[in-house]
Amino acid sequence: MSNQVVCAENGKVSMVIFLRKACLALLTAVILIGLCNSKATAQTVIKNDSIRPYIHFLETNKFLSAKEYVLSKFETYDIVILS
Repeated sequence: MSNQVVCAENGKVSMVIFLRKACLALLTAVILIGLCNSKATAQTVIKNDSIRPYIHFLETNKFLSAKEYVLSKFETYDIVILS
């Protein structure tokens, strides 16, 4: 009779562990799906049409990095002051 009690308790414990793992996996999947969807919509949706020209300007033009910009100033000037 004590073996049956132990087996029943082990079954309950294993079921609890299984349910915890299943909930954790489901939660992880929901979070990952939410993150993927939010990144996709954030890139395509412009909330305010008044900034659309500025976004277009930034997307269509190429700009130097900060390092390249400063180094390019040395081609024109002997002294470059960073402030």
